[in-house]
Amino acid sequence: MKCSLCGRRLKNSKSMETGYGPVCYQKVFGRKNGKIKSREEKDTLKSFQNYDVSGQMTIEDYLRSLT
Repeated sequence: MKCSLCGRRLKNSKSMETGYGPVCYQKVFGRKNGKIKSREEKDTLKSFQNYDVSGQMTIEDYLRSLT
């Protein structure tokens, strides 16, 4: 699993749960990675979990391009 902000591989279970590494979590929420306290934090976490990268192919498009 990768960090939703920087794309680095997440190593500990708390980071995997939130979707952010400790440094990126602090950048987004202004505090260390801990228990999610507000609805705003939950909404922000959800919005970053499935973001699109412009120009990135889907796996289906890639597999079609091989044939």
